[in-house]
Amino acid sequence: IIDVLDVRSTTTRQGTYVQYLVHWKGKGHCEDAWVSAQELKKLDERLWEDLVADSRKAFFFSRGE
Repeated sequence: IIDVLDVRSTTTRQGTYVQYLVHWKGKGHCEDAWVSAQELKKLDERLWEDLVADSRKAFFFSRGE
């Protein structure tokens, strides 16, 4: 994985699922794919940790803290 392009959440009867649109290293954009949060964490733990940290920062920033 080289980058996360977008994020979406889907709600079903079983719950809410978060997916990330990823761009693969060495691949064209036509091969970008949606992967689950669990898949992303397995594929690139460092990228996952960065996303979690950034989302926490955005949460506190939006609350003015």
